[in-house]
Amino acid sequence: MRVAALYDIHANPVALRAVLAELEQEPVDLIVVGGDAQSDRVLGGVRVVNAGSVGMPFEGRPSAYWALLGPDVRLRRTDYDIRAAEAELRGGGWPGVDDFLRNSLLEPADPLQIAESLERQAEGV
Repeated sequence: MRVAALYDIHANPVALRAVLAELEQEPVDLIVVGGDAQSDRVLGGVRVVNAGSVGMPFEGRPSAYWALLGPDVRLRRTDYDIRAAEAELRGGGWPGVDDFLRNSLLEPADPLQIAESLERQAEGV
């Protein structure tokens, strides 16, 4: 099985299109991406799996989201001590920690609102 792993695309469609064009010349069976929300779908005849995010997921529930790859693909979610993570992050001296904690761990955003916002950005609205 040939697998392509694409990470940290960060809204750079030109770079993404260049990679996808190269993948047309070297076909793969599976594309694994790392992003903010898990998904498993077929696009253009190729299975594309988004493993999700361990540190800052947009899933509506604070947990560590990841994928287990083998003969099959299993999207996984691991719960952890949110208060311990909060304490450790607050102790690090990071100036933006309050916003980060509020938006990702303590009051996670609704995934549908995130998707709608990203789609509007992609459309230039």
